Amino acid sequence: MECLIYNVPDPTLKNALSLDLAFQGALMHLKGQFNFWSFSANPDAMVEPNGIKKLFAPGQKWTKDDARQLVTAALDYLGYGVPR
Repeated sequence: MECLIYNVPDPTLKNALSLDLAFQGALMHLKGQFNFWSFSANPDAMVEPNGIKKLFAPGQKWTKDDARQLVTAALDYLGYGVPR
């Protein structure tokens, strides 16, 4: 999750009225990154917190599908009621 949150733009995290809204905004941003139909989606551009290594490069532990499942599960678990 740390690696995913690192790829959320700062304004999404800083401009929310509460920590809860910031986290919800972060999850929604990430959900958009894995949405096939989004024009701004580019999960291949995501990097690890070192800013260098690609998050979903060959040989990495995580896949884009793993990340998509984690984000969807977090949204469901936290009750944000986002339709799939």
